[in-house]
Amino acid sequence: STDQNFNDIIDVEEDESIIFDCGVYVNNILYTDSVTCTGDWEDDKHYTLENIGNNKIKLTCIKRISKPLILTFRSGDLTEQISVKLKGLW
Repeated sequence: STDQNFNDIIDVEEDESIIFDCGVYVNNILYTDSVTCTGDWEDDKHYTLENIGNNKIKLTCIKRISKPLILTFRSGDLTEQISVKLKGLW
């Protein structure tokens, strides 16, 4: 997994998966707090979102759609969002 800037827009192509390796850092110290992730809309024809353990979230693009997907990552009172484009192979 790679570090993502939450201002970036991530492109995920059809049949591609990306794994978000999430963590809560305070003063550069990693805490074991649980992180959850939800999309702003649900549609199992276009993507899947799966918690694969150890604060790793797997996003798989099934089919292209022009509507952006906003992922919200939460841990306690902390919230971050990232925008994803679900792209086709063409």
